[in-house]
Amino acid sequence: MAGTLAAAAFFALKPVLSPELRSGMMAVAGHIVDQSLSETVFRAISAGFLMAMMVWLLPSAKAAQFHVIVLITSLISAAQFTHIVAGSVEAFLPVITGHLGLWPMLMEFFIPVLIGNKDGRRVVDPYGSDCSDDRDAFSRAADIADQIASKDSSLIGQKIAVVNFEGHQLGEIVIERRRK
Repeated sequence: MAGTLAAAAFFALKPVLSPELRSGMMAVAGHIVDQSLSETVFRAISAGFLMAMMVWLLPSAKAAQFHVIVLITSLISAAQFTHIVAGSVEAFLPVITGHLGLWPMLMEFFIPVLIGNKDGRRVVDPYGSDCSDDRDAFSRAADIADQIASKDSSLIGQKIAVVNFEGHQLGEIVIERRRK
């Protein structure tokens, strides 16, 4: 968030952007608080879902990773979904230029979008990805693999990728009956 705040501050400087471009950016940024709270949250859930899907797709995408990122982020933009990182420059810009107060930005954009993005991720990963370390991530993946194996034996032998927040695959867990 510090980087997007710095980017917004950089764009807010008059000599950096042409007046037309700055005006256009302010027009786009001015709409972040035009949605109802429920619309903001549901759009954020959708963005969180797509971002989680992207993280799950990247390890398999190999050479097409760039295309997966472009496709998913383009969908988020085209559908006007809200994402806490991607939308934070849009949120910080009117605050820095004095067109929107910090409190309204936090209450009408930042907090609802953060909640929605996290809930959207849980649609894809109901156990959440908030692991304390790599060992915890592998342990959770093994638990998920056990649950899958107990519910659908046709998936035994398939693998679950363990991926960190940067989208790098740490390893795999094979779905097999191993516990209980």
